[in-house]
Amino acid sequence: MSKQKIITILRITGAVLTSSFLTLPIGYYLGDRGLKWFPETIDIMLICLFLGITCFLGSAMLTGLTRPKGESKIIKKRILILPLLLVLIVSLHFISCQLSNQTPLTQLPAEEFQQTVQSHHELLDTYDKEMDSLVHQMQSREELFNNPDRSLTASDEVFLRQCWLALYNYAFGVNQIRLFYQDWYHFDISRSQRPRHVQSYLMVYGADIIGYEKALRIIDLINQNPTIVAFLNTPHPDTTIGEDSFSKLKRQLFGSDCHTRIVSGSVYLQWLEQGLKARNAQYAGTCLTLWNTIDSRLALVDQMDTLDRGKTVLDADIEYLRQGFSHVWFPAQKSVAEWMGDTRLHRVGQYLITPKLQETLIDTLEPGDIMLSRKNWYLSNVGLPGFWPHAILYIGNPDKLAAYFDDPQVNQYLFELTGRNVSFAQYMSSQYPHKWLRYTAGTGHSDYHVIEAIKYGVLLNPMSKACGDYMAAIRPKLDKIAKAQAII
Repeated sequence: MSKQKIITILRITGAVLTSSFLTLPIGYYLGDRGLKWFPETIDIMLICLFLGITCFLGSAMLTGLTRPKGESKIIKKRILILPLLLVLIVSLHFISCQLSNQTPLTQLPAEEFQQTVQSHHELLDTYDKEMDSLVHQMQSREELFNNPDRSLTASDEVFLRQCWLALYNYAFGVNQIRLFYQDWYHFDISRSQRPRHVQSYLMVYGADIIGYEKALRIIDLINQNPTIVAFLNTPHPDTTIGEDSFSKLKRQLFGSDCHTRIVSGSVYLQWLEQGLKARNAQYAGTCLTLWNTIDSRLALVDQMDTLDRGKTVLDADIEYLRQGFSHVWFPAQKSVAEWMGDTRLHRVGQYLITPKLQETLIDTLEPGDIMLSRKNWYLSNVGLPGFWPHAILYIGNPDKLAAYFDDPQVNQYLFELTGRNVSFAQYMSSQYPHKWLRYTAGTGHSDYHVIEAIKYGVLLNPMSKACGDYMAAIRPKLDKIAKAQAII
């Protein structure tokens, strides 16, 4: 056989194989009756492409043998494409095999899969409605969220804790459903497995968009009041709410990774609907109503300002970094602050307010008075604004405290509180037996006179510990009931 005939055969074969690579997807789409895309069909396409290009390069190589030397070098360089193409094809084959691997989700029998999808769909719908109800309840408390300067009352804290615990648990449940179907892409897109591919994807994306939409509304609401953010990030030992729960939920449901899933997922959803015509009972099955829910949640998200959404996503990611930095920075900051608070540069162990002045102060003060104090020449004063860095609550010794609150109005308040006729001292001893015992015992050298918060915690202290170089006393214009409540 002549060289020219071999070249012609190689070119024709290459054209046929390459055209097969291009037309096979069209034929597959029109005549799909069960052959899987991954890995069988994809492998056939890749082999056709590889052999077709090999034939073209082979014919070009034979042709180059009869051409000038310069053109032959160009052809030889083109032949180097073959090893690179082979590596690419092997890589695509490996990816194709990975997509076709069996997982616990794909191994479910068809009937069991349908039952599982139906039960999870109902559960997801319940979570969605309950979370929506809780968000509406929180939005109805405008006076709580729209006032950044408002302090939280006991009833506010109970309301927030209950709502947050419920939302946190529902969000956890939604995420568990998403994780159960996260291997949806292992179902082949061919018609034989397309129903399970579509339904499992709808479960994953439905869980994503439901959590995303709720997170967007909740975060926008809570971020209006920094006090609420701090409260929700505080551990609540009697519940499942741990430390930084708000920041973690914000990062989980509204970080850039979740935002990317929402955007790319909506594009894939459109392809399922428009490209594969999968929006029908044949493919979506019982999840067809979930598709409608997804559309409504996407519409709600689209109504929100794009710039605000981007800012919230960025803030969620920065919060994650900020929390990590805080866990490193705050311990170091605490150590430095404690060292500065213990370091005095002058008159170490001596203060300007003498024991005699302290006695005068004790005789003048009443339980419930507020004292402001300053201890000079400490390094920590450099970082504290204002002249008075410290506030103290005066309560007096046990006899003075009992005598001061031996009052008809206080006794009536305690009766309404307990249902019993008890004195203030009896009430305190029953409510705080260990602290009251310590208070009545004193230090061994003097009585306790004040309650103050220092680096060791909230403590009882004698006047000698509380006084420093400057002291001021303020008497609140309140009745004895209010003062009793403050001390309690």
